[in-house]
Amino acid sequence: MNNLKRTGFITATLFLLFLAACGGGDDKGGGSLPYKPPIPDPVASISISGPASGKVGTPSTFYVTVLPTNTNFATDVPPEANCVKSGNTVTCTPTAMGVYYVTVITADKSKADTVRFTAFDNDSVNLPPGIGEDGASFSGMNKNGDMLVAFYDPITKKGKACVFNVLDDSDFCAPKVPDFADAGEDIYLFGINDNGDILGLCDIGYFLFLKAENIYQLLRDYGTETGETSYTGLNNDRLLVGDFADTNGYSIGFVYNYYSDDFDVIPPHPEADAGVCDNEPPCGTVLTGINNNGQMVGYYTDTSAFFHGFIYDSNSNDFIDIWHPDEDSINIQISGINDDGQVAGHFYSSDCVKGINCYASGFVYDDTGGFAPIDHPDAAANGHGTYVLGITYDGWITGSYYDGSNLQGFLLKNIF
Repeated sequence: MNNLKRTGFITATLFLLFLAACGGGDDKGGGSLPYKPPIPDPVASISISGPASGKVGTPSTFYVTVLPTNTNFATDVPPEANCVKSGNTVTCTPTAMGVYYVTVITADKSKADTVRFTAFDNDSVNLPPGIGEDGASFSGMNKNGDMLVAFYDPITKKGKACVFNVLDDSDFCAPKVPDFADAGEDIYLFGINDNGDILGLCDIGYFLFLKAENIYQLLRDYGTETGETSYTGLNNDRLLVGDFADTNGYSIGFVYNYYSDDFDVIPPHPEADAGVCDNEPPCGTVLTGINNNGQMVGYYTDTSAFFHGFIYDSNSNDFIDIWHPDEDSINIQISGINDDGQVAGHFYSSDCVKGINCYASGFVYDDTGGFAPIDHPDAAANGHGTYVLGITYDGWITGSYYDGSNLQGFLLKNIF
């Protein structure tokens, strides 16, 4: 019996040694038990770089770096971006204006990187002949597609303005000149609401065009003992915002109710410079826009002559400061706000003081998506930059950029 046990043990041992020698019991072809598959080398990193903006129909190339080198990657882009991968580059030729996110992903899907790309369409607005040929700026638009156009008239050598609808097929830009204004002088348009009312400025003062009544109304100043009164924006309820300067040149923001003919002064921002004003832009608290929910936007100037953007809620009397994620970009001016609380404006670096060394970069801000930079690719590096001047309820923005010779208007949609 003991011999049988010994024989069984030896037989089993020899059988296991045979399996090990032949690779048996391991269908992966290994020589030891249990089998451990080889661990692939992880991809160390992937990154993509390229231009922040481009134009519809024009190729823009992005460069991809993958470590270790020669590692494959995939792309994830919307079809309108029209992107093609070749080697370690991705070239996109957008078919429509808007903001696109170009994402590159490693083959094992362990790493990814994304860049934000804005596609402008310089042919999106076809102004009629004679308008905008020597420069133009698009300062606002309502939900009906009525857009404010400011342009230079080479004959009169004055600034002119008209209303152009971007949604119909008309090539007519309707001039807005009050009957009490000198048509040979400068005309500026600052805001338009969804009812077609327009805020503007002529040689004798600010005016309001009331579309339903088809009349022009000259707007009065705030009091008689103060300095200049400026109007900057309006909403559908004919509430207008602006500011006036006190005897020290200090700006004070206000809301004007057209129906009741009353001014309501807002409190100064707590961080605003309260001294005697000798700075540029205006000291104090300036309002520049208002939406239909009672939210207003503007900026204040601090004691160092830097300006900072804010949202002011008239329902709660609270200021909400808007800060750029880049600490060096502390000069922020906000120009408009839509009914979703998205704001439009531009910022400068800290090098910009009292109007010197000021190159603007446009932006749109959303409290959930943060800052969305807007820089036109044709803006001259030695010029004034890109300005975002208005934003509609459905995310269309209007603005202008300096091409080295003149201001040029732009229209952009699909920002968020």
